Amino acid sequence: MINIFKKILEVRKFILMAEIKIKSPSEGALGGMEEMEEIAKEYTDGGADMISAVTEQTHFGGDLGMIDRIKRVSSLPILCKDFISDERELVDVKEHGADAVLLLVMYVSKEKLVVLFDSALKMGLVPIVEVDNEVDLNMAVREKFPVVAVNARNLRDLSVDRKKAISLIRKIPQKVIALAFSGVRDKEDVKNYLKAGAKGVLIGTVLMRAKDKVSMLKELRGV
Repeated sequence: MINIFKKILEVRKFILMAEIKIKSPSEGALGGMEEMEEIAKEYTDGGADMISAVTEQTHFGGDLGMIDRIKRVSSLPILCKDFISDERELVDVKEHGADAVLLLVMYVSKEKLVVLFDSALKMGLVPIVEVDNEVDLNMAVREKFPVVAVNARNLRDLSVDRKKAISLIRKIPQKVIALAFSGVRDKEDVKNYLKAGAKGVLIGTVLMRAKDKVSMLKELRGV
């Protein structure tokens, strides 16, 4: 199940995840819907290991069709980021061809999270459990989820706290694949996350706004 990440880490120093999102509550419109295929090609050419597609519609302007469009032009594995709360949604995600799916701890009960995690595994999806605070992180560690993403953005008030995220990443056991989500602005942020113990980083808004996405990814890849 975790081979998708282990295989990357066999040949890479860290997992570089490049995100496509149309808009966000904190940053507003980011574009990308019309030129999605071109962006996916740029991410592939720039050395990304995985493409994250924010498919949530209400707040982020996305849809599951994004996955289909990305897959037509890139062979990179795709992470579907949405507010998943039901197994039927996982079926849709799988049918559109995603390789991994995000599960937000804050969005469902612990019992439901475990059900969604197990269901994703059975469908052949890699579930990434996302947390943004120590209470949720402790629960994720206790449940022995193998891939845990720490979001530097507080999902309740949208503030970004990189120091807090770094502190949380340091608490994640070495055997867990720790990912750093949000708050990455440059090489220094990537270095700081990796130094804390992250095995992968997700680059979102700053990459969507970059005029030369290929060059930016290559620069970050060289950290």
